[in-house]
Parts: sequence; C-alpha cells; structure tokens
Amino acid sequence: MGSNIIFFSTPAYGHLISVYPVIKELVAQGHSVKWYCSAKYRSFVESSGAQFIEYIIDFDSEYNLSHLISNFYVLFDNLLELNRICYTTYIEDTNLQDADLILYDSMCSYAKNIALKLNKPHICFCTTLAYNAYTFVFSNMFWSTIQLYLKHHRQIFRKIREENKYRKQHGIARLKLMDFFVNAGQKTIVFSPKEFQPFVKTFNSTFEFVGTTIKERINLRHEDYSHYDVYVSLGTILTENESLLTDILSNEALQQKKVIVTVGQLELESKFPGVECVPFTVQLKLLPQCDLFINHGGLSSVYESLYQSVVQVCIPSQEEHRMTATIVDKLGLGLHMPLNKPFDFKRLEQLKEQLTDNVAQFSTIMKSYDGTALAVNIINQFLKEG
Repeated sequence: MGSNIIFFSTPAYGHLISVYPVIKELVAQGHSVKWYCSAKYRSFVESSGAQFIEYIIDFDSEYNLSHLISNFYVLFDNLLELNRICYTTYIEDTNLQDADLILYDSMCSYAKNIALKLNKPHICFCTTLAYNAYTFVFSNMFWSTIQLYLKHHRQIFRKIREENKYRKQHGIARLKLMDFFVNAGQKTIVFSPKEFQPFVKTFNSTFEFVGTTIKERINLRHEDYSHYDVYVSLGTILTENESLLTDILSNEALQQKKVIVTVGQLELESKFPGVECVPFTVQLKLLPQCDLFINHGGLSSVYESLYQSVVQVCIPSQEEHRMTATIVDKLGLGLHMPLNKPFDFKRLEQLKEQLTDNVAQFSTIMKSYDGTALAVNIINQFLKEG
C-alpha cells in the first residue's frame, strides 16, 4: 500500500519541471500525492497523476516570482510575509494530519516549519544549487547581500524582530539567514550532479546530489526542429527585454547566422527579418539542433544545454544566475558575459574548440546520473525506515 504524500511546491516552471518526473513515478508506484501549486500550473500538476490543490496565494500578480527574486531584499521582504500567511493557513489543514511524508521546495520554509510542528517526516527538494555558509560566503552572493543589508539595515532589523516574535508565538524556531536559500530537511534531495556543486564536500550526509531528471523530461513533448546556429532564450524575466535582445541580435557576428529566439509577446520580426522569433520553444528538443545557446544562467537552462552537449553563453541578471554563470565559465563549459558589457563573440570563437570538448565530457558525467530513480529510491527508503 502506498503512502500519503504532501508536496508544497514553488510555482515557477524551472522548479516544477525538475521534480515532475519524480512525482509522476511516485504516483505510478502507488503513492497518493497531493501537490500544492498555483492555478496556472493545474493541468501540468494533474498530468503527473498527483491531486492538484490550489494555493490561496496569488503567485501570478501579488507574489509574482519574477519580481520576488529580483534581489535579496525583495526576496527577504516578500518571503517573510508569504511564509507567515502559508504557515497560518495550512498548519490546520486536514490533509497534513494524515500525511506520511511532507515534500517541499527549498524556498518553502513554511512547509518545513509545518512538518516540524506536526512532527511529520519531511524531505526538501532543492532545484537550485545547494547553499550553506561556505557556498554563500565565498560566492558573488555574499557581497551583494551585504550591500543590500547596509542599504536596508533598519528595515531588515525591524522585520527580523517581527518575524521572530511571530515564530515565538507559534512555537517555531528562530529565523536563520540560510532559510532564504535552502531549508534543509531530514533529507535534502539536490537535483544537481555533485561535479557542478561548489564546496560539495562541506555538505553533510543528509544532502543527496542525485543529478537531473532530464532523461525522463526529454520525451515529455515531441517537437521537431531544423538546425540553427544560435538559440537565444533569456528566461522569464528577460524574455521580453527588447533592448537586451536588440543588442544581442544586432551583433555583427550573428548577421550571417541562422538564429531562433524566444520573445514572449514581443514583435521583433520587422527589426530582424532573418531571425526566427517564437513565443516559446520545447527547449530539450531544440537544443540538439543548435550550435550555440545564449541563455540567462538559469540552472535548468544551463543543465539542459550541458546534457545536450551544446556550448553556451550566460548573460545573468540575478545573483543566483550570476553564480551559475561564473561556475560555467570557471569549468570551461561556456562563457559568462555580464549584462552591462558588449557581447564578446571574439572570445567565444577563440575558445570554441576547447569549450566543445569540455562540454562533451561533462555531458557524459551528467548522463551517468539517473536523478529520477535516485530521488524516488531515497524517498521510498526514507518512508520504509520512518
């Protein structure tokens, strides 16, 4: 007989698609999964076989995630409020009383606090890089966070005091800085290969680096694409950034190339008649037909590019993406090109042969992992032992 599992997700596509094959397999094995998500993703959730339960939070406007992660202070400010609302709302949920296991995305600290309060077994799904003190302090995120803290220190101090007062009233542990990056569970399943994770040896044995779920995701959609020299997709926040796309597409090095670009609702065909502009793509199907992928440094895009052995250029706009782009550059798997600097195709051409070899080798490493099977096995073993 299967177990009753609750899953609190972060309603952002990159987070959801990474765990989708795991939830689908759990359902296929006979577990009952109730998946909390926003209305936007209802059909997506239900296609996994899980039961969809709609959040009371309006993630599409009031708590739009693209705005939420724009910088640490905005994230800090909104997550405190969001987590209090969700904790207060769902702590008495009858679904939770009957749960054998609570799964939750690493951004959902309220879910961890609910699990602890109800004394329920809990596992964290980390679809970003894993964070601890070493990862945080020795990365670009540390100084940018310090700068934001100095700028907003009075408001931050006041909000921390209010948060800890709320937590004391509800018998919740005091706020920790790392709660904004990863809320480690009794087990934390990280959907990354350990070879890409900074300071991987500093994480304790409760962290399981299982690799990606790309193998199962490749066949979720069946689309055919012709060959392209360059594919440009800049993620949710920058997809409709007309000035940035114009800068990239105007580069002389792209003028004789066959280019496809995701533009959302923008209309750029008149400015770039030789470029194929599309609202969206089935990225895993398109990438094998491309020689170069220009992206925003989002971990999902970075991993899909590596898995499909495509050289990439990362142009990040957020600190988390900047960190990923830096790792890509450092490992020789692509280039990090800052948002505010000219697009350097000359450097790309100089390193292209070396980058291609490195990416092919790393693709082999990524394909050696079976993230879905490993994650499901960890969950089943955890349930068995619990």
